[in-house]
Order: sequence, then structure tokens, then C-alpha cells
Amino acid sequence: MKKICIYGTGKWVKLIYGILRELGCNILSFCRTEVNKNEMLCDLNVIKIEDIAEEHKKDIIMLIAIRDIKSVVEIKRKLLDNNFK
Repeated sequence: MKKICIYGTGKWVKLIYGILRELGCNILSFCRTEVNKNEMLCDLNVIKIEDIAEEHKKDIIMLIAIRDIKSVVEIKRKLLDNNFK
């Protein structure tokens, strides 16, 4: 079963997280570029793209929850550079 990792921690993330949880989705964690040690959001870890093990990348759907299109393009490029499809 695919797991969802939500990229972003802004104001839209909690709304998206709530909707996905109501739908019964398996949300693994939140992800962003800079992460504080032991950072949590909605009882889930916040991680960096680089911290996701290579063997897990094929089982993760990365949902980018950011409104700014320039940031989305940059994040997409970073995901592709880190072997996400």
C-alpha cells in the first residue's frame, strides 16, 4: 500500500491532512527543506527529502501542499534529483 508524505507545513497542510485522514489514507510524515531536530506536526515526524531511504521511495506518494508555483517547481526538481518518480 502506498504511503503519503505531505511536503509543506504551512496553513493548508493541516486542512489537507485532516481530509486525507478522514478518507482513511496512510500518511507517513510531513516533509520540508529545513527541519528542526525531532520536529513534529499533527503527531507525525517532519523529515527532509534526503532522509527518506532509497528503498522506500517507490512506496511513497509525495503530495506538495504549497501554493507558490515557483516553490513547487523547485521542490519537484529536488524530488526528481532524489530519485522520486
